[in-house]
Amino acid sequence: MTAAQRARLRTFPYLFRALVPLTLLTVLAVLFAWPRGEDNTKVTEIDPAPAIAQAQERAPYDLLVPATSGPGALGDKWRATSTRIDAGTAATDPFAFRIGYVTPDGEFAMFVESNDAPAAVIASVGPTRGSGSETIDGQPWATTETSSRGETVLTRTTGDVTLLVTGSAALNDLKALAASLR
Repeated sequence: MTAAQRARLRTFPYLFRALVPLTLLTVLAVLFAWPRGEDNTKVTEIDPAPAIAQAQERAPYDLLVPATSGPGALGDKWRATSTRIDAGTAATDPFAFRIGYVTPDGEFAMFVESNDAPAAVIASVGPTRGSGSETIDGQPWATTETSSRGETVLTRTTGDVTLLVTGSAALNDLKALAASLR
């Protein structure tokens, strides 16, 4: 190749023709190799009935659970997302049952029922501050707020059992959850 031919190959049009295919190949490689994460915005719904049945068998007291039908029941738009049973191995160990929900507004609400000491049940959601009260379905409920998240916490103690309702949901939704307990 002569010096004139080499000089002609070093001009902008020849450089452009050589870089365009390389650029296209690079863009295609990046598009195909780009990581595609899962859609984490979906809520995984569960059927709480099996956990409720198991908790009713194991609880050393009459378990109250949110009603799903009838007057005062949670509507169809309440979606159960988690359940948990905490029971120790000894008969004297405290028993606790939890159900987590996504409300019709897309917020979180949780119901906890336990025969542990009331202070321990409240401490399970973290430190709280303030105090007040609400009457829900004719029953007095104490109200506090979580210190870290500012979420409302409703509690009521009946005999040895403490009921707790909390979450990021609006107070009216938390009251609806508390009122649904049967």
